[in-house]
Amino acid sequence: MRMLSLRLDEKTEKELNYIKLTLNESQSLVVKEAIHAYYETLVAAESHKSAADIFMDSGYIGSFKAEKDLSINYKEELTKGLERKHGLK
Repeated sequence: MRMLSLRLDEKTEKELNYIKLTLNESQSLVVKEAIHAYYETLVAAESHKSAADIFMDSGYIGSFKAEKDLSINYKEELTKGLERKHGLK
């Protein structure tokens, strides 16, 4: 197991002490449980994202420029690009 050292402001230290005394648990256990709870909250939030949100977060959307009607005529544009690249007609 790894040792962790951190600085707490006075308010956070009081909150930690309150939790320790109320639950009658060690400082280590309180911090571990808090980290675990925070992690679980983040993972749960990530798993509920829509496909659109995942794409937006990835940076993929908007990462290149194309014609505004590309979703309509993508086959024609792909054919043109392949013809230019490979000299086909």
